[in-house]
Amino acid sequence: MPAGVDLNGGYAITNRLAVIGGLYSYNNNDKEMDYSLFSVNQSTASLSYKNKGFHLGAGIFMPISKKMPAAFMSFFGGYIKGNFEMRESFYEISPTPVTSPKLNFYKSDLNRWFLQGSFNWYDQFIHQSVIARFNYAGYGNITTDYTPAEQYSFNFPPFAYPRWSSFLDVSFDTKIFFSKKQLVGLQISGTTTFRLNRQDFNFYYYPFRLGIGVVLRYPF
Repeated sequence: MPAGVDLNGGYAITNRLAVIGGLYSYNNNDKEMDYSLFSVNQSTASLSYKNKGFHLGAGIFMPISKKMPAAFMSFFGGYIKGNFEMRESFYEISPTPVTSPKLNFYKSDLNRWFLQGSFNWYDQFIHQSVIARFNYAGYGNITTDYTPAEQYSFNFPPFAYPRWSSFLDVSFDTKIFFSKKQLVGLQISGTTTFRLNRQDFNFYYYPFRLGIGVVLRYPF
């Protein structure tokens, strides 16, 4: 699992219009081995992934009906600006062991446009939201010391796959309060990611994330 932080917030400008924003930063380390029963070649690679950036957006929200004042629908659009970095330390184990690794890196900007819709339920004891977000993501300003052949072999954009791709995030956020004043509550949230074009770049992305926390509300 990645280590990092993900901060999100929103503000209603009017009773129909709102803005949203957030920051994120994740780091993850991975180790991979390559070997075959029919070959003497064996190798291992230590990989470090870093993702960070921010997002901004705006949209509208409205009650589903006058008979259901606690239920709302919302529709937002926005832009995500970030960057991605991967560093690799490659060791050949056999047939010729090496004492120092082969070092490589890959860096790129990440630009994403998104459209999302959500269902929200605000009860006295439960706040529930379910969000579906379509993302159109592109890689730019790529710098790397991998050769073009290695970039193609390792599925790095834009050599092996298109510079732009699309995917879908489906997430939920549940807040359970212990009193009508909603001073303290339990929060459970999660996100599932689907790649729509089924082109898996050789970058770490997490098909499911889950978080648990405590909600504290200012008493005045």
